[in-house]
Amino acid sequence: MQTFRIIQPTPALKPFIRYYWILQDRSSGIVTQRTLPTGCMSLVFHRGDRLKVTSRNEFQPHSFICGQESGYSDVISTGDIEMIVVVFQPHAAKTIFRMPAALLRDRNVAVADIENPALRDLAHRVEDSENHDICIELIENYFYKCLMYGTPYHLPRLAEVVRHINNSTQTNIKTLANIACLSEKQFSRVFSEH
Repeated sequence: MQTFRIIQPTPALKPFIRYYWILQDRSSGIVTQRTLPTGCMSLVFHRGDRLKVTSRNEFQPHSFICGQESGYSDVISTGDIEMIVVVFQPHAAKTIFRMPAALLRDRNVAVADIENPALRDLAHRVEDSENHDICIELIENYFYKCLMYGTPYHLPRLAEVVRHINNSTQTNIKTLANIACLSEKQFSRVFSEH
């Protein structure tokens, strides 16, 4: 049996997080699924068996940051799947992880490989929690702590740029830089970082 649930973040986290999704699949057999790029970075927690990425012939880490992807990937599940995934706004993950988003493009980086003890602790606590509601509460509390250090100056500018991109059939760097009130060179740097 498979269940899938989407959960909205609290209003204060909505500028940073699009939504959370939870997948549970107790299928007995091999299931292949194609994942498509969404333009958003994600934070993935496997609480059950992990998915195998066929193109790399490797299992996903237990907990990892999934950078923005430029293409699809095929994954295989071979057991009891239980995943909790945080989907960030396209421009907001840098605020949480404090690293340029471009470094994570087309990569899955294990939480265990990141020098962030609080994030590693969160991954262990999510894995050991009794239910999904507690997991979401733990995740949101972690994000609130990350935001205590302030939000980047450029975040509202980039939110307007992303809104324009989503609502336009065509655009260009000059227009986007004008929306962000930045020079084209500054805009390219800031956009790439976020």
